[in-house]
Amino acid sequence: MSITAHLEELKKKHRTLSEQVDMAQRAPGADHVEVATLKNKS
Repeated sequence: MSITAHLEELKKKHRTLSEQVDMAQRAPGADHVEVATLKNKS
């Protein structure tokens, strides 16, 4: 895998995790532990 492809894959993963964090934070009764775990992954 080239460096460029690897960077693009990491950007995609980060974008997906950021979206999951946003959705988790907006959910009623958001689980703060889940949100913190998602933030640590990104």
